[in-house]
Amino acid sequence: MKKVLVTGGAGFIGSHLVSELLESGNKVVVIDNLSNGSERNLGKEVKLYKQDVSGKDLRLIFEAENPDIVFHLAAQISVEKSLRNPILDASTNILGALNVFDNCARSGVSKVVYVSTAAVYGEGPLPTKEENLIRPSSPYGLSKSVAEQYLKYFPFNYTILRLPNIYGPGQTLKGESGVVATFIDSALREELIYITGTGYQSRDFLYVSDVVEACLLVTKYIKTERETYNLSSSIEETIIGLFKYIKDLTGYPAKPQLVPSRSKETPRSLLDASKIKKELNWKPEVPLDEGLRKTIIWYEGELGIE
Repeated sequence: MKKVLVTGGAGFIGSHLVSELLESGNKVVVIDNLSNGSERNLGKEVKLYKQDVSGKDLRLIFEAENPDIVFHLAAQISVEKSLRNPILDASTNILGALNVFDNCARSGVSKVVYVSTAAVYGEGPLPTKEENLIRPSSPYGLSKSVAEQYLKYFPFNYTILRLPNIYGPGQTLKGESGVVATFIDSALREELIYITGTGYQSRDFLYVSDVVEACLLVTKYIKTERETYNLSSSIEETIIGLFKYIKDLTGYPAKPQLVPSRSKETPRSLLDASKIKKELNWKPEVPLDEGLRKTIIWYEGELGIE
């Protein structure tokens, strides 16, 4: 049994990870300020510290818990918010991450898994490889890339996972919900669905259980020490294509409403995950149609739809 600390563990991806860590026989501690997450996402066996990762008292938690492994997921995850308030974004994503990493070093943590984002790349060649140029086009992408560089300063072993658009059960409209959750919620409520821009901008949609599998995988191999991996579905899907999937699965009767984009948006995004596939034999197991179906069933339960 290992002691595992998960920052942001009450959130969407974090709570799925916590569940799997418990299933694997680990003792899990969570730090989460609940700005995006919910205490109801966690089981009673999980110790929760309701605290921001940038707080001075973080040191006391590390001293009390002495974790073996740390997964750092806590972040300001809204691109729009980062554009409106880059100082707040940097406070959480740079200073908060630095606070976590510094305490990991002081506490003798053996392994840190840092969950990063495709946004660090900005616009570039597709599919984007780990060695491609880092040139983020938003404060959010910039702050996550800076945290990656700080991570490399510390002496412990780490793995950086750069994620595309993640979706699945448990992703709510609280915080930065993502386009999948927004479309499904509106479709099931039979409300208008809005698409910014032309709808032909593309994204890389990956189901949450595939992310969790990668998180667990990188703690098992020495070859993942001080490494960076992309995760990807390896399929580039347009937003209008995503809408059509959800329309067919829910029976949504209306057409989408196109609205002008309020900010500069990356037109296309697709990561190359060949490195983690080759080195760790990781590959996505849940195709988009199946993942959307599972997510819709979860949403129907949340909304009381039979």
